Amino acid sequence: MLFNRRLFTVLMPTFALAFSVFFSSVLFAHPLAPALLKIDVEPGGRARVLWKESMTKVANVNLAPVFPLGCRRLNEPSVSNVDSGVLYEWEIHCVGAWVGEEIVIQGLSTVDATVLVDYGDAGGERASVLLTRHQSRFVIPETVTVLKTIEGYTYSGVVHLMSGWDHLLFVFGIFVLLYQQRKKMLLAITAFTIGHSTSLIFIGLNLAPALGVWIEILIALSITCLALEILNVKKNVNAKSFVFSVKDYPFRLTAFFGFIHGCGFALVLKEMLSNTSDKLLPLVSFNIGIELGQCIMLLLFMSVSVLLSKLGRLSPYQVLHKRLVGWVMPFLGYSLGIMSMYWVLFRSADIF
Repeated sequence: MLFNRRLFTVLMPTFALAFSVFFSSVLFAHPLAPALLKIDVEPGGRARVLWKESMTKVANVNLAPVFPLGCRRLNEPSVSNVDSGVLYEWEIHCVGAWVGEEIVIQGLSTVDATVLVDYGDAGGERASVLLTRHQSRFVIPETVTVLKTIEGYTYSGVVHLMSGWDHLLFVFGIFVLLYQQRKKMLLAITAFTIGHSTSLIFIGLNLAPALGVWIEILIALSITCLALEILNVKKNVNAKSFVFSVKDYPFRLTAFFGFIHGCGFALVLKEMLSNTSDKLLPLVSFNIGIELGQCIMLLLFMSVSVLLSKLGRLSPYQVLHKRLVGWVMPFLGYSLGIMSMYWVLFRSADIF
């Protein structure tokens, strides 16, 4: 029995380290500020193009916008450095109407990255959409109605949550910690929602400043705190002896963490609303999209948990289920902690 405990103590962090190092790079949490393609169409077929490329690149992959046939570049791009990337600006001329044409982001379908496309026509109409590897094309609409605005920003909110592994891992960490206490889990998720909705509204409406890379580091550290508590609970230590006890303070702590994550969501939303006079409807729609994505993931986690619990009641699997439960909690705790610290170190490098 002693050998098994010692073996468990040695192997568990080792397995978690190998798992985390591999998936930290494969499932790299996307930069909170995506690449940006801004197109302003002028009368006569001319258009001004702004392409902002993130400093963080996937190895051997260069994202680039591809315009409709009949478009030609009028000048060489001017290049300048900004806080979160490199900015390219040039002009193009296109023959024919833009409506119904496609703008494609070359290379996006092969990487886990996000690109915000902001299109404005000569009549003053604007449309924004967040593209990912699952949707790397943007079809230019004829008109931008209220329904299309709600649909576009809600979809962008869902996509942003689903493509942000740091946000997903935080929600997953809350589930792992509180899956046996459904009331506390519901309270924690509600507090998380209130927290990120508050910061999203304040920053989205320019009532508070965005903190850039510092927010990315704090988001990663919030996952580290959850990981430490998961390991703390597994060791049967009194939860009150742990400074960050989500189990004891599910509302206050998760609301605070939610406020931090909301600042990260707002970095994307500020880019999307930079040329929009009416910010309230897009802001609410984007937030609803984030909530939908969060609910989808929670339902998925709960479904898997219920299925495994029912399998564990079957006599052939009872012993196996009991052993797996004893291994899974520390494994998840170590894995979440190692992955989050990897992101903390990686993101901290941008400061120095």
